[in-house]
Amino acid sequence: MHPTVVMIRNTINSRSISYSKLSEMSGIGLSRIKRIMSGHQKMTLEDRDQLFAALSISEFSVSADIRTSEYISIWNKMSPRSKHALLSLMVVMDSEAKKEKRG
Repeated sequence: MHPTVVMIRNTINSRSISYSKLSEMSGIGLSRIKRIMSGHQKMTLEDRDQLFAALSISEFSVSADIRTSEYISIWNKMSPRSKHALLSLMVVMDSEAKKEKRG
């Protein structure tokens, strides 16, 4: 299951929000929410945006709510080529950050 869906499920559970209430808050149909939250249907970007707005979640706060185990799960699903590209990007970003610190 996608980490964003897991994070949304954790959020609604911690806030005691039912799927029915979430449907009302977001404008997304109840059956669609149930299918998304159970992993039987993929969440679209539009769905995500509507759910984030309904729950007052910022896109930038999402990564803070994803557990390390979820990152590992994502990593394990990635192809070797994607892993290489991601690590290369991280090396470049680290290098740029060090340059900025120096001056």
